[in-house]
Amino acid sequence: MPTTRRQFIEHLGLGASSLLATSILEPAAVATSTEQAGQLARPGLSPTVTIGRDTYFRNLPALVLGGLQAAEGIGAGWVPFQYDLADLQGVGLATGAGSPADELVFDLKLSGWHVLHFCHTPLLEIWLDGERGYCELPGPQDDLVRDYRLHAADLTGRRLHIAPRRGTGPREAILFYVRAESCDGPRPSRRNLVATNDGHGVFSDGMDTPRDICKWFYPFR
Repeated sequence: MPTTRRQFIEHLGLGASSLLATSILEPAAVATSTEQAGQLARPGLSPTVTIGRDTYFRNLPALVLGGLQAAEGIGAGWVPFQYDLADLQGVGLATGAGSPADELVFDLKLSGWHVLHFCHTPLLEIWLDGERGYCELPGPQDDLVRDYRLHAADLTGRRLHIAPRRGTGPREAILFYVRAESCDGPRPSRRNLVATNDGHGVFSDGMDTPRDICKWFYPFR
């Protein structure tokens, strides 16, 4: 059981280079077995909490479609962990860079237009039902906890997909919570956008699925 913020990072086995909110994380518990994963899932903790106009999805294992099959440690797949931030407590999910962890699908049961924000580190691949590519969303590179936005989308009947980066240059993934901010729809724009790509980044990063090609067009949504 970690007793300090730094030990929490080390206990995850991700190394000191993966700084995850060490400035305001309280001592936390991390699952290292299937039995412990069940205990850390906090079954009595509500999956969501509303603050103002925003909905925080803070009990992530409870939102995994089909239920979370917790692994025997971060080297084997996704594991839950408890956290306590200044104004929010919950259960997040983490996996190691070399693990066989696959994508997770969340049914947020949201209707209408929202912007999703992700509190994570250091990198996640994120997409919604019906999208051919994914957003390669980086997290903070310092000790602060903050969340990063996805584009505005109509989430009616759509599920959320997240995955760690695999293939060449695999990365660990740590996700604390997802925040949904309601909005009135996409902002009107009269800009004409032209994008070109010489293909160097596509092939240097490697390709495992067609999504790895479509991701280069995702930022222009």
